[in-house]
Amino acid sequence: MRVLVHDRISYALTSRTITDEGYLLAPAHVARTGVQQYLASELGLTDRNPNEIINVYRPPEEVFSPASLATYQHKELTDNHPPEMVSADTYRQYSVGQVVSIGQQSGEFVQIDVMAKDSSAVSAIQGGKVELSSGYYADYVPEAGVTDAGENYEFVQRNIVINHVALVDKARAGHGARIFDRQTGDEPMAVITLDNGRTVEIEDKTAALVEDSIKRIIDRAEAAETALAARDAELEKEKARADQSEEALAKEKEKTSDAALDALVNERLSVHDAARQLVKDFDCSGKSLDQIKREVVAALHPQRDFTDRDMTYINAVFDMDKEEAEREETDEEEKKRKAADSHSQLAQDMAGKPQPTVDARAVIQQQTANAWKTEN
Repeated sequence: MRVLVHDRISYALTSRTITDEGYLLAPAHVARTGVQQYLASELGLTDRNPNEIINVYRPPEEVFSPASLATYQHKELTDNHPPEMVSADTYRQYSVGQVVSIGQQSGEFVQIDVMAKDSSAVSAIQGGKVELSSGYYADYVPEAGVTDAGENYEFVQRNIVINHVALVDKARAGHGARIFDRQTGDEPMAVITLDNGRTVEIEDKTAALVEDSIKRIIDRAEAAETALAARDAELEKEKARADQSEEALAKEKEKTSDAALDALVNERLSVHDAARQLVKDFDCSGKSLDQIKREVVAALHPQRDFTDRDMTYINAVFDMDKEEAEREETDEEEKKRKAADSHSQLAQDMAGKPQPTVDARAVIQQQTANAWKTEN
C-alpha cells in the first residue's frame, strides 16, 4: 500500500539568514523516527471508521536510509500543502522556495536546509508561520508491534520518498515543528504558560521540547476522545440494531400467538368454503391461499388472463365473485321464504272458511236424468 501523506512532525532549531536577494535561508528539522498517528482516511483504509486513529511506526533504518535522505534535496517549499503532488507541471503554481540540502540525521530527527524565495513566504516566516510539514510517498506495511518506548503500532512505514516540504500554521507534532528562530548565540529565556495560569521561564533551547511534550500529551488526549466518540457512535448503532432485532422478534412472536393462529385458521377455512361455493368440487388440498384464489378466478373467468396480475388484483376479483355468489344465495333464500310464507297463508285462509257439503248420490241421479239430452 503506497500513498502520499503529509508529515507534520519537525523541531525547532536556532539559525536564520536573509541573503542579499532577500531570500530566507535556515536549517530545520522536518521529520523524526518513532510512532506517528494518522486517520484511517489518510491511509486509504476502507475497512474501518475513516476517523479512526492509526499508529504508524517510522523505523530509523527507513527514515535515515541514504536513499530516502537524498530525496529531500531540490524539493519544492510550498505555502501550505497543495491539493496535488508537486511536479514539473505544477511547481510554478505552488513553489515558494526550495530544500537546498539532502537530509541528515540529527538525533531522532532529519535535518535539512530550506530557502524561502517568495517575498510573501519570507514575510509569513518572519511573522511567525514557521512550522514544517513534509509531503511524501511511502509504503505502509501491516505489521503490528510495540516500540522500545512502549508505543503500540499497526503499520510500518517504508520506502519514504519526499515530494515537497510545506509551511503550515500547525504541525502534527506541535510547535516544535519549525524553522530556526534566530542566529546562534545567547539564548534568552522562554516563557511557557501552564494550564493553571502560571508562567515558567526555561532555557530557550529546551522550550521547544517542553512545548512538544505538552502538545503530544494534548494530542493523545484528543485522539483518545476521538476514539471514544467513535466507539460511542458504534455502540449507539449496535443498540439501534438490537432494538430493531427485539422489535422484529416481538412481531414474529405476535404472528405465532394463539389469536394470530386462530385468525390464520379462520381465514383459510373461509377461503376454502368460498372456493368450494364458487367452483363445485374444487380441490384445496396442498395449495396456498393465493394459489386457491388464482385458480378459482381463472375457472370463473376463462375468457380473461390473470397470469401477470398481482395478488391485490386477484384478491379484489375473488372477493367480488364471493360477494356475488353470496348475494345470489341470499336472493334464492328470500324467494323460497316468500313462497313458503304464501303457501302458509293460503293454508291458514282455507282453514278459516266453512267448506260446502256435496251429496254425491244426488249429483249422479241428476246427471243420469239429463243424459238423454246429450247430442250424439
